[in-house]
Amino acid sequence: MKKKLVGLTLVFTIFFLSACHTRPQGKNSINTDTVQKIVGTWFADSYDYGSYVITSDNQKIDFNSTHLTIDFTEENTIYTYETDDKKSHYTFKLEEGTVTVYPTYEVEPNAVGGSLAPIILKKQQQISTENILGSWQSTESDYPAFIQVKATFDPLKIDLLLAKAEDASDRETIPLTLESKKTDKSLVYLNSDETLRYTFSNYENKKLILTSTSTKQDAEGTARPWILTRVH
Repeated sequence: MKKKLVGLTLVFTIFFLSACHTRPQGKNSINTDTVQKIVGTWFADSYDYGSYVITSDNQKIDFNSTHLTIDFTEENTIYTYETDDKKSHYTFKLEEGTVTVYPTYEVEPNAVGGSLAPIILKKQQQISTENILGSWQSTESDYPAFIQVKATFDPLKIDLLLAKAEDASDRETIPLTLESKKTDKSLVYLNSDETLRYTFSNYENKKLILTSTSTKQDAEGTARPWILTRVH
C-alpha cells in the first residue's frame, strides 16, 4: 500500500511539473496568423510619413532596424518588447488595412512620461497607370504646375498636359511611352525623342512626385520635382 502511495505521489508530481512548464493558452500564447498579417512594407499616415518594413521569424519581429520579441497576442493585437531593451514595448494593433503601433517605455515610479505618439501605418500603395490618370496640381505655391494625365488607345502611352496656370489655354502636351515600372511605387516614361525621362512616384497621403531628368549620361543636375495632389 505504501509503495502505491509513493507511486501515485510521483505521478502527480510529474503531472504538476509538466503543467507548470506548459505554455498556457490566452495571454501567454502567440497567434502566428495574426503576426503574419502585419508582415510587409507599410507607410506612415502620420508621424514621419516614412516607410516601415516589418518582418517576422518565430517569436521575433523586426520593425525596420528595431528588434522585438513577441510577448503574446490577443485577438488583433500583438504585444512585444525590444529584445535588447526589455523596458521598451511596442504594441501592434491590426485593423482593416491599417496597423497602429503604440511605442511605450517603462518608467520609474513618480516619473513623467512613458508613452510615445502612435504610428499609423498603411500598406504601400501600388502605383499603376490607372491611378495617375486625371488632374493634378502642385502643392508648392512657389513652383506652380497644373497637370493632366490622359490615357491613349495604346496602354503603354499617355499624354501629359502641362500648364503653369489653372486656366491656361496654352497647355503643353507631352506624349509619353512607358519605359519601365521600376517598383510598386514608381512608373517611368520617356518622351517622344527619348531625351527626357519622367518618373511618377507615390508620395505621402495619396500624393505623387513627378520628376523629369535627362537621359544623357553627361547631363548635369536634375529639374526640381513637382509634388502633386489630385484635383477633384
